[in-house]
Amino acid sequence: MSTSRARALTAVPRVRAPSRLTATAVLVLAAVSVLSFPSPGAAGAPDPAELRVAVLTADFTDSLSFDASPTRIQAITPASNRHTNLRSVFWWSDAPTETDATSCATWTDESRTLTQPGAAFHITRARTARCRRSR
Repeated sequence: MSTSRARALTAVPRVRAPSRLTATAVLVLAAVSVLSFPSPGAAGAPDPAELRVAVLTADFTDSLSFDASPTRIQAITPASNRHTNLRSVFWWSDAPTETDATSCATWTDESRTLTQPGAAFHITRARTARCRRSR
């Protein structure tokens, strides 16, 4: 046997706010939301760019480190390196993507005979570790 309970619904009288009060509340909320967001540039200076490095060809246990400033980058290899095929590329983290760009670089010192400085003009992240041949 099931019993159902009936609820009594009572009508609630509708109350309307005056239109001036509604308009004032909307304006106050709009002003508060605009003032709560910082203006452009108010958050402070952006983080400084970082020097990013990727190894293209590792060579046994040889290593390479970089000392960088905004105008100069120095590649440093320890005296313990014994091989000659370690290749790395580097770039600034805030470097823009360019099309048809030019580059000017000066290599000032090569401490070893087999040092091969160069520039990488198109750096992308490979999906797989394989080489592609140009046709």
